[in-house]
Amino acid sequence: MSKAGKHMFEKFKELGLYSSDVGHVLTTNIRGTENLLISAVRNVFYVFGCARLTKYSMSQVHPSDIQCLAASQKYIFTGCENVVRVFRNKQHVARELHCEAEVKCILPFGDHVIAVDASNNLKIWLVETGTEFLHIPFGKEFDITCVIHPRTYKNKIVIGSSQGKLQLWNINKNRLLHEYTLTDGEGVTCMEQSTTMDIIGVGTEAGTVSLLNLRTTKVIFELKQDFGPVRSMAFMLNNLPLLVTATSLGHICVWHLEDRTLKSVHKEAHKCPVAAVTAIHGQHVFVSNSSDNSIKMWLVDENNFSASLLRDRSGHFGSLSKVKFYDDEKVLSAGLDSTVRLYSCMHENRNKSLGKANVMPPIVDFKFEKARERHWDGMIAVHQNHLLATTWNVTHARIGSHKFLHDRFRDKKVLNKLKSSPIVSAAEVTSCGNFSLVGYSSGNVDVYNMQSGIYRGSLEMRKKGGDNLPAHSASVVGVGMDSLNQIAVTVGEDKRIKFWSFKTRQLKACLKLEQLPLRAKLHRNSSMLAVVLQNFVVIVVDLDTQKVVRKFSGHSGAVTDLVWSHDGIMLITAGSDCFVRVWDLSLSCMVDSFSVESPVNSLSLSPNSALLATAHVGSSSISLWSNSSLYGLTTYQLEFDEDDEGFSEVTLFDRDDSKKGSKEQLESNLLTQSGLPSSRWVNLSELDTIRQRNKPTQKVQKVTLAPFFLNMADANAEKDENKKEEVIPFRLFELSPFARGLETKTQEEMTEHMKTLGPSATDVGLRSLSVDCGGSSDLMRKFLVFLRDGMATRKNFEIIQAYLHLFLKLHTEEIAKSTECVEVLQEISSLNNVIREEFTCMLDQSLTCSKFIKTSLI
Repeated sequence: MSKAGKHMFEKFKELGLYSSDVGHVLTTNIRGTENLLISAVRNVFYVFGCARLTKYSMSQVHPSDIQCLAASQKYIFTGCENVVRVFRNKQHVARELHCEAEVKCILPFGDHVIAVDASNNLKIWLVETGTEFLHIPFGKEFDITCVIHPRTYKNKIVIGSSQGKLQLWNINKNRLLHEYTLTDGEGVTCMEQSTTMDIIGVGTEAGTVSLLNLRTTKVIFELKQDFGPVRSMAFMLNNLPLLVTATSLGHICVWHLEDRTLKSVHKEAHKCPVAAVTAIHGQHVFVSNSSDNSIKMWLVDENNFSASLLRDRSGHFGSLSKVKFYDDEKVLSAGLDSTVRLYSCMHENRNKSLGKANVMPPIVDFKFEKARERHWDGMIAVHQNHLLATTWNVTHARIGSHKFLHDRFRDKKVLNKLKSSPIVSAAEVTSCGNFSLVGYSSGNVDVYNMQSGIYRGSLEMRKKGGDNLPAHSASVVGVGMDSLNQIAVTVGEDKRIKFWSFKTRQLKACLKLEQLPLRAKLHRNSSMLAVVLQNFVVIVVDLDTQKVVRKFSGHSGAVTDLVWSHDGIMLITAGSDCFVRVWDLSLSCMVDSFSVESPVNSLSLSPNSALLATAHVGSSSISLWSNSSLYGLTTYQLEFDEDDEGFSEVTLFDRDDSKKGSKEQLESNLLTQSGLPSSRWVNLSELDTIRQRNKPTQKVQKVTLAPFFLNMADANAEKDENKKEEVIPFRLFELSPFARGLETKTQEEMTEHMKTLGPSATDVGLRSLSVDCGGSSDLMRKFLVFLRDGMATRKNFEIIQAYLHLFLKLHTEEIAKSTECVEVLQEISSLNNVIREEFTCMLDQSLTCSKFIKTSLI
């Protein structure tokens, strides 16, 4: 996450995390009607429903990674550093319980909770109050590894140690009851209560499972496995006498307790040591999780006792190599585990895996186009240090039908001429989805048909009287195609950017670079190519002019990836210096910069620019960042390296509220509006129509009896107060306030006064200028002079036009009878024509200038 300040992109959430090396636990909801699975990942834990492994909720964030986990029906307990946190309602921390050292294991015990820390101190608290009930210190000669509560043993617990000894304690009396010695030197790794009273299963580092009778202190029998230490075990909680054990090699073994034989082994059920296995009560199902980022549910067959995968929730195992938004809500990702996955940003249940490229190296880059994906493959993948480029189909969630390989690479003579083994270094899919371009480390660029997989030519340097030369004399680092499939662009390590005619496969132009290019990204709609150079500088090249139009520098480390915004205005880059920087092409500057905890090796921006997805070195998750500029934030604090001077603030758009209402005229020949809402002046001339439309169709009937809930005393009091109010009688031939203001106020004062009037008040004021309403032709002439002088200033242009329209509509006949009014009206007409010509001329100039800038050559 970013360290300080407000930034354009703020941390939203992470995708693709399901499990870690902390063992999961099973519990039920408060009603006991549904089984829940709790899995810890880094500094949070997730709650899943066991029916379909649906993710329900996420806990509050811990200060560091969770080391251990436990759960009861009412609470969830987590061990983080030296604190045991008690969560109520599966999300919120109810209280914190402190230990003397790092917490190793936790055991819910009725109304109490037991915790063991790294210093071999066992503490017991009362959960409801958080008061410490008991503290038992153990020495180094008894290193605690696990704790269980035997069923029906009241106030008693069994403690296992790395020395191979077990101790039975009565915690109510703080007394050691008995010590069991299984085998010398074989440390106890796990213990589990069996379905039979007095009998527990004990797993050791030597791979043995002993069934111990606590009452008789005898070992009933032992089971031996050859796959390393027993990491966890679970007795099937149904009518099947089975025991499931998990190993450090990722294997899962199923034992038959009556026959004392191994019935089935599921090898490599997980890619890492199994963290825990648990059985679901009343079902032939058990659950396992591991640090390979997977949770799996297994179904046990009643006939042959073999376990088959029922359902799972899994993400990438290891670092991600590439992420890219498929649409506004889905993200495609490829990892070093050779799998391709599609994640949903909003609904976890819609995640799916596209499969694994078996016997193929991991995918390091891919390009896709959705135009024809319902008919044939639309995605092409580049594998790490491999000669084949594979196709994939995202819609059908599977690997594609083709693997592209040119015949030249099958010829040993050609391969011997090359300095090194050729590999696919870059790829691109055309916007129509019919063709793909594949660039190689040998400098060749081939064109293939995505539907049939047939070779369709190459981009080559044609040579008279000899063999054609490859597109580049060194490795190809970038391939692009414009939106019309007319111009193809290739970038090579020979410091050349070459522009080709895709139809004729001929070279059109070549641009020489001063530095070695490392990668390139083309924005098709704007025909802009961004190229990363070896000196940490990013340049932008225009495909139409074949010239460098922008140059951005600011990273202090290698630029690992870059992405364009959908409109081509923003360019986002990530570097090995743990910084993500946002560049604005129109302003030609950096508008945001924020730091991350680990370097970003891939990033992608959603088509609507709402989310930014990043993949980090050593992480198997996708980090999502929300775009705060879509929500009004326009000022950002730029972060720099430690060598630079702190922070710098950049404002993209000035939105100061103090300047929001300012409508000062910029130039005397420019038209300036009043800034009033359109409802105040648009419908001035249509008020009669509006009144007629809003006129009620039925007469208002007088209510004889008021409802029972109305207080008639208050209503009568209001009537008496209204009667006492002074009634101002109407005086005939008296000037209206609007007319008096027209005679006494100045031009600016009258304009500000009219701005405060609503549409109805303006209509009444203009009607009062008529002779029939106490006005005169001289008042109407003064109002026309007021409009003429206001129009000459070019201010409040829209309301003056609206006032003029309404005035002419009301007093047309009276104006025609007055020669003075007609003369002023003619002056207004000629002034209006002059203003219209000036406005038209300036508008034509602006349109011509903008069109020239848009189409001109840079």
